[in-house]
Amino acid sequence: MWYQWRGGAFYVVGRKRSAWVQDLKRDPRCFVCIDEEAMPPAGGLRKVLAKCTATVVEGPVVAEGSQWLPVADEMAGRYTGEAGREGLKASYGWERYLVRLDPVEGGITTWQGVGWAKRYLDEKQRAELEALMAEMAAGS
Repeated sequence: MWYQWRGGAFYVVGRKRSAWVQDLKRDPRCFVCIDEEAMPPAGGLRKVLAKCTATVVEGPVVAEGSQWLPVADEMAGRYTGEAGREGLKASYGWERYLVRLDPVEGGITTWQGVGWAKRYLDEKQRAELEALMAEMAAGS
């Protein structure tokens, strides 16, 4: 799911018939998990876990005059560039929700790395990982 970080909260946009929006209306407790797919230039995949409380800010409403449009536009630009922003225009007539996910006090954990921490692996998996790391270090 696409998200936008603004003012200390995650924002997501849901379609009028999105079951997850109705779920959050019934019970606003949720988690956000961000796990990068591509290795950033600095090395190591960035990861975020956030325990949050959801608030439906508005909706369902169409784009004109909505609060969801600027958020969706930012997301479309960040995820797919200018073509995404242009493509978003085709859905301006669709009713959508804007949902804010506020991290609870002390509820955000971040780290950077690749793969699983060794403590989660059994002995065989740990040995395989060590062999792979040794191969990589040797330049094979």
